[in-house]
Amino acid sequence: MLQATDPLRSNSGQLALALWARAHSGAAEGEAVSLWKRSLYQPPRSTDILLREFIAAGPNDGDLAFVYESNALIREPEATRQQGQTYRILYPDPTYETVLAAGVLSGEARGRRQDAERLIALLLASEGQELLQRSGFRSAAGRPPAAVGAAGEAAELLPPPSRPQLDALLRLYRSS
Repeated sequence: MLQATDPLRSNSGQLALALWARAHSGAAEGEAVSLWKRSLYQPPRSTDILLREFIAAGPNDGDLAFVYESNALIREPEATRQQGQTYRILYPDPTYETVLAAGVLSGEARGRRQDAERLIALLLASEGQELLQRSGFRSAAGRPPAAVGAAGEAAELLPPPSRPQLDALLRLYRSS
């Protein structure tokens, strides 16, 4: 059974749907989207919830889960503790690269520009890069965490679909 998040509520669900539609571009796009929707059973609203449920349920509850690389890496020890084994991380090829933005919006810093610049400098410094890689994120240069190895480097990275492309897929998803 395929597991992915609800594309109407989750960015990872939208990206998984977009990959599916891209792979089935020879067929009628509406048919591909309808098949995707029928293949999902009670899709959760977030990637982290999906992965926690996937791990807790163990083998045979789901065969494949579309999740972010960082979530899969950070939750691997949990799978080993709960199930006595880990899961295998597979990389769709091609796959979408998600580039995260950083900035200070509110809170203690009150969104001052110099605070945002300090935060970004910290994230780009070697200490920040090490912290992000320990948390399962790729480096600013796109280098995958050490735990990924060659498997994560082999897939072709595509820029994420545009907002109009995603909106069109979501309209098809809603109507199917």
